[in-house]
Amino acid sequence: MAVDENEFVYKGFNEANISLEGVAKILSNGLLQLTNFSKNQMSLAFYKHPIRFDTSSSTLPQALSFFTHFVFAIVPEITNRSADGMAFAISPSKDQSVHPLIRSSTNAS
Repeated sequence: MAVDENEFVYKGFNEANISLEGVAKILSNGLLQLTNFSKNQMSLAFYKHPIRFDTSSSTLPQALSFFTHFVFAIVPEITNRSADGMAFAISPSKDQSVHPLIRSSTNAS
């Protein structure tokens, strides 16, 4: 992983900077696996360290701009019958109760 203040680039994940929840795991080849073949599972992976999105000074407010690029695969258990997905989210907390993507449901169904 390359890091420069508010910049990070992953070329293979490791658990040093990623917090995993649910069935998520990092494979020996550095890939992040968020689900397995269990039904109705949901997992989360978070960057462990806070990123400051407000770079304001007292006299000059300025929001942080960013860009992202993902390479990922969704491999269905049964061809043409998949309900898997992925979401990128920015959250003020790692607390699951504040995540709008999962707050209304306890599973992925």
